[in-house]
Amino acid sequence: MCQCTGCGSSLWPDDTWLGVPERGEFTGDGRRLYTPWVAALPHRVANDRLRRVTGLELSSCGAQGIIDSRAADHAQWRTDTDARADATAAEPWETGEDAHALHLEMAMDGVEAHIDGRRQEPKVATSLVRRPPVAPQEPTCGTVAARRYRCILGSAEASVTRIKAMIRDAGWARRPVAEVLGDGAP
Repeated sequence: MCQCTGCGSSLWPDDTWLGVPERGEFTGDGRRLYTPWVAALPHRVANDRLRRVTGLELSSCGAQGIIDSRAADHAQWRTDTDARADATAAEPWETGEDAHALHLEMAMDGVEAHIDGRRQEPKVATSLVRRPPVAPQEPTCGTVAARRYRCILGSAEASVTRIKAMIRDAGWARRPVAEVLGDGAP
């Protein structure tokens, strides 16, 4: 390791080539290592684990910075993934021999949770576009072309309205509905 006699900062000769930030930031690998720990453990325990594994001391501000940057990375990844999935799923709907093969599937359920000081039931919905298999050798569900999730706090009617809006906004409204699975539904 090299140390600057003027400012005292330390640098390994290969750091720049390896993409290690000069100061104040963690590499992607460091953030990926720390994030699951801090999601499952108290900050104090996660920070101690990071220190024991890597030798790095992390302040509470540094921990929050990693959490915020990973949340931003995930939000961007979700946006990019949704856009690619929509493009993939929408493309053959208008043209092509297998346009009829894509269909919409939905699964919904509610879960009791203590929210805002009282017991409530958020409804969770998964909507996806699937291409069923053609003459599969083994049982399979087919290929998922696109997927969306919604969690709604409100009545069943409000949930249906939000799910319909999600399907319409994704451009899936003209897909035939192949399956709707709802816990407790007829």
